[in-house]
Amino acid sequence: DSRRVVSLRLMPPASILPTAISVGFLRQLRQLQEIRHAHLGRVEEVGLHNGVFFVASKWIRGKNLVRFIKKNRAARVGDALGIGVQMLSALKAMHAAGRVHGYLHPRNVYLRMTEKHSGVKLADAGVELTWRRHQVGGCLLPSEEPGNPSFLAP
Repeated sequence: DSRRVVSLRLMPPASILPTAISVGFLRQLRQLQEIRHAHLGRVEEVGLHNGVFFVASKWIRGKNLVRFIKKNRAARVGDALGIGVQMLSALKAMHAAGRVHGYLHPRNVYLRMTEKHSGVKLADAGVELTWRRHQVGGCLLPSEEPGNPSFLAP
């Protein structure tokens, strides 16, 4: 009803999880709503509708880093440094809030480049990791951590 443009992510029905885990999952998703940063995709609303979990995030304009690299093949040093600094700034805000991104990958890095400035937004901040952890009752084995191994921290 708000007429806001959002990215909507639907997750499997709550009926597959015990009630206590569903409640914990929603609580952790709501904590993601509280994290605000200029370079972090914003979680607008989370909830349960007709038995299905949802996360509505503010729509991010721009191209993801994969598309940018395919099109440009290389970036100017200043642009690359600017992208890195903005990504690290967003991650620092998440870590300060006691959260990790959990799925840092070029497909989750959105760029809005102009002649004077490059704007970066990290998408899917913490949602994937939160979901994976709740699927298995709160913890994951190292081999089950989400993300592409090429982009995980050592």
